[in-house]
Amino acid sequence: MTLWSRLFLTTAACAIAIDGMAQQAPTAAPVSEASPVVVTANRLAVQNLIDRKVYTIAADLQSVTGSVSDVLGAIPSVQLDADGNVSLRGDSNVTILIDGRPSAQLQGASVGDVLQQMAANEIERIEVITNPPAQFKAEGTAGVINIVTRRARADGGSGAVQANIGNHHRGSTTGSGSYKKGAFALTGSVGLRLEDRIRTLHDHRVVADPTGAVVTTIDRAQSEEVKRLLPSVRGTLEWKPDARRTVSLSASESQRRGRGRHFEETDQTTVAGAITGIATRVSDGTESGLDSGQTLTYEQTTTRKDEKFTVSVGQTRFHETEHYYYSNAIVLPPTLLLGDGYGFSNDYSKRLANVDYARPLAMNRSVKVGYAYEASQNVYDTNGQLQVVTNAWQDNPVLANHFQYRQTLQSLYGSYQQEQAGWTALAGLRVEDARVRIASYDGQVPAPTADTKVFPSLHLEHPMGALATISLNVGRRIARPDPESLDPHINREDIHNLSGGNPALRPQTTNAYELGYAVEGPVHSYALNGYWRDIRDAYTEIVQVIDASTVLATRSNLDHAHSGGLELTANGRLWSRLSYNLSGNWKYSAVAFPGLPTQSAVSLSAKLSVDYKANPTDTWQVAYAKYGKWITPQGSWEPTGAVNLGYKHVIDERLSAVVTVTDIFNSQAWRRYTNTTDLAEVYERRRLGRLISIGFSYQIGRGAKKTKHDGAFDYDAGG
Repeated sequence: MTLWSRLFLTTAACAIAIDGMAQQAPTAAPVSEASPVVVTANRLAVQNLIDRKVYTIAADLQSVTGSVSDVLGAIPSVQLDADGNVSLRGDSNVTILIDGRPSAQLQGASVGDVLQQMAANEIERIEVITNPPAQFKAEGTAGVINIVTRRARADGGSGAVQANIGNHHRGSTTGSGSYKKGAFALTGSVGLRLEDRIRTLHDHRVVADPTGAVVTTIDRAQSEEVKRLLPSVRGTLEWKPDARRTVSLSASESQRRGRGRHFEETDQTTVAGAITGIATRVSDGTESGLDSGQTLTYEQTTTRKDEKFTVSVGQTRFHETEHYYYSNAIVLPPTLLLGDGYGFSNDYSKRLANVDYARPLAMNRSVKVGYAYEASQNVYDTNGQLQVVTNAWQDNPVLANHFQYRQTLQSLYGSYQQEQAGWTALAGLRVEDARVRIASYDGQVPAPTADTKVFPSLHLEHPMGALATISLNVGRRIARPDPESLDPHINREDIHNLSGGNPALRPQTTNAYELGYAVEGPVHSYALNGYWRDIRDAYTEIVQVIDASTVLATRSNLDHAHSGGLELTANGRLWSRLSYNLSGNWKYSAVAFPGLPTQSAVSLSAKLSVDYKANPTDTWQVAYAKYGKWITPQGSWEPTGAVNLGYKHVIDERLSAVVTVTDIFNSQAWRRYTNTTDLAEVYERRRLGRLISIGFSYQIGRGAKKTKHDGAFDYDAGG
């Protein structure tokens, strides 16, 4: 059976299953041609709350055919790198939650891959918290992004089937549905996604020997194609025995099945202006991944409005393996080299428990208290092979490594909110006790570490007339080293760019300050936020030359760093058919590493999307995103940008079609400059642009009733 046959059968099965579930539900009445229709353009729905911003993504056409990564790229403050990794205002230490809870798959270096694999059509809204209050885990100095998935809200059945096909052998299909009757509600989805990711790399490196007498130039060109099959399933069963008690069980599983990875590299070496060597390296490999999670939640309310007691327990696990074999050759001078192999397995798991209690008090006051427990374990193994003769291989002990990491985190928090004299104040305190144990490696036995830290937070808000609001918030956050950053074993997957962790890496702490002014008008809304970050022990990578063709990047702590800027967001209607969403971030940043001069820069990031609703059935969308300069102690990442196009046609009240083009000019490139006393490098990575997708969405049954939400997480404990 071909992969496209699987897509077709999955789509058909989803449609049949959801349609059967929705038989009892009445359908919406068709729109009469004579009925009056009011045409209004789409606005990216944004809700500014005292401690977060809530974005409803339905207006973004990428949410129909694209991934979660595509949608995040349209959110103000959010930036993505070449691998899909997320940063907020240029800080990559972001905590990403799904329905308010952490997931093992959203940890470490694999986050970008995971977000690019998740279908955006399962997402209801995205919540961005740049300075979280006390009920949220203090991890993530940049803040928190919470991805809230869709759930059943009304009695009866409803669902949707979506299928997309794109160039470069890409496609996906998703079936989602919900059914609610009496005390029970069921929500679920099943999906299948085909990926063919093509990336290129160009590296121009000039290396001087210690005397400066010999200068070697290396020009490296690399192309990589990864084909993946990504099935997924998720579901939530909710039981509400009475008006005050709710029990819910959520489960999810997603897989990554590598259909093949092909890699080609050509290296040219030049000394004193003469080409002295040309080498090639070709690889084929396989990969696989499995992510699963389960959560059981009990919620109890009382006759007192907004009083709620919640208990939840859960677990999540992420396992991945990859293995590659390389064929090597030297073209100039002609030399036959034997092959080599490299592989790894990564097993990451979490066990979670939370107890939370919220109670309103008299005179517009309320309190929240809670306890959180989190136990994490990471086991990372690498292996390698050497070709001794044709078709004969032996283990390479240099590449063998076993790294095991355990962390237990216990937290207590309390917050107090009060409204008085027009001001709303939310003050909180969180205490976290972290204990880390690393198993012995390379004959060393690291001592266990333990630390207890306090994280205060304060949010103030005051209305300025009927439409405007001013806000002030301060807080302290932390970014603890992930297991990969602590592993000192040298990663040799890329033989020219080695990398290694640092077991002496210290946690990064940030004191954050923000001042905001927002106006919510009937036609236009805008917000202006000034922010400042004082960062201690910020993370970075320091690159050092090993030899003429090899460098080593090691995780380290900066001496100090700080950043600040002004962020503008605006959205509205230019006229009845035309709407816009605009955001910009002017940022100053400075970093200092011992022994190196302080680096500083001013950068500008901007995003603009414009929607034109030509008539009740046709919508056009154009979006532009520009990411600003990002400095490092030894250089910088240069600005980059892309333009996306979208078109949506409503065929009838159930069926719609969407066409999107991502990076229409194929202009998005991530370019890094490195300059030291013995190294000058220009490193550029590109993802294949001009990705065209054609998608269809078919609604079944009665859609969920739209309810006004207060912006709170479905799981408000914050992980």
